[in-house]
Amino acid sequence: MLPSTIQRARIRIEDALRYSRTAWNASGWLHAARAAMARTDGARLERLCAAIQRADTPALERFTRDRLAPWLDSAEAASIWARERVGWDRYREPVGRDPALTRTIVLKAPGPAGEKGLIAMLFEYNWLRLFGGIPDFHELDREYDFLLCTSWSPTNYAMLGLALARTTGPVFVQVCNFAEAARITRFHPRLRVVPELLGCDWIDPDAHSPRPFAERDIDFLMVANWAPFKRHWQFFEALARMPRDLNVTLVGQPEAGHTADDIRRLARLFGVRQELDLRERRPLAEVMELQARAKVALIFTRREGCCVAAVEALFAGAALGLLKGAHVGPTAYVNPTTGRLLAPPALDQQLMQLRDAAAIMDPRGWAVANISCVQSHARLNACVREATLALHRPWTTDLAMPCWRPYPRLRHHIDHARLRPVYADLHTRWPTVFPAGLAEAAAPEGPPLR
Repeated sequence: MLPSTIQRARIRIEDALRYSRTAWNASGWLHAARAAMARTDGARLERLCAAIQRADTPALERFTRDRLAPWLDSAEAASIWARERVGWDRYREPVGRDPALTRTIVLKAPGPAGEKGLIAMLFEYNWLRLFGGIPDFHELDREYDFLLCTSWSPTNYAMLGLALARTTGPVFVQVCNFAEAARITRFHPRLRVVPELLGCDWIDPDAHSPRPFAERDIDFLMVANWAPFKRHWQFFEALARMPRDLNVTLVGQPEAGHTADDIRRLARLFGVRQELDLRERRPLAEVMELQARAKVALIFTRREGCCVAAVEALFAGAALGLLKGAHVGPTAYVNPTTGRLLAPPALDQQLMQLRDAAAIMDPRGWAVANISCVQSHARLNACVREATLALHRPWTTDLAMPCWRPYPRLRHHIDHARLRPVYADLHTRWPTVFPAGLAEAAAPEGPPLR
């Protein structure tokens, strides 16, 4: 008994320290102090970027931003971001393994009279592939603007610095958390955060086929990889006090060396009595079917990025449970119609109440009306159009509409056919960065509508 008690206590203590705001901000000040002692400008910038990522107070944000500003406001100073490879080591493995872009989509072709196209890139390592992989960037910069879709919050400010160093016009940013939007905007005036838009807001409602509540046989569904930051332990702690006959399904994949066997051991450690249905590396269609069968979908992380699985669950008609105070984008979408924010210590009672209340909620109706790819396209298009016209540049063609399945695809076949030559042109000119298969990766699913 004692070893198990000690293991559980260690997990709780480590978790509390990991998500302590005091520890997070102290780490930021430590990086700022190390920046002052750095021997090279590149090392100094890297430390300052790490500090502003952790800036949980206005004082630390101002301190780091003031020291970064001189390296962002002149072409000569900005060149250091690529020359010194500031922050590149963070993505050495994916970029070193393959310098070609993935999860990247062209939303607009360049037009006559200098009308710019738009390229959207999901995941920060793709930003590095583009901005670090083309030595002479002037030609691409003349023809395209760029939408940087963040995958985590806080995002990587060294990659934002690199993007600013290689471009001359506005750089559009799609955040993962509304709480970070103002900080990114303050980082530099050329960064344009797309308003009222999160990175998870690109779900095609037609892709989901929700079941009536009476046909939903899964009480609780968690779609999350097996890494500790997904915090399965707290769900298991609550499950140990809940009815044995609950139908609980976990869908995940190995992450950072953690496997489904680790999750099974964790469940035993916290005394889970239910028969858990663990599914690993399942295809998207199966995950969507499980979401359609779920009464409640849960996310127990304290900090992450877009968490697309949470929004997918809303479109599948599952009520959503997230932790109150978590730095997770879709907490902004939890309301009496869609789900509840959960708070210890009585998580077991709150979870059972949420499951029972889910019968009268309408998460899909709210999601379709507010955050589908249709509304998101309108918001993005308006933002890019207004910024373009404000610079007295031409705007004759709207953006194509993307959706995430689970990564960027065009929604309409007509847009894909229209933009295929653009992909071919990019591949011809920069074949190392723009691979031949990028257009097909962005193709809509299913045959064209007749």
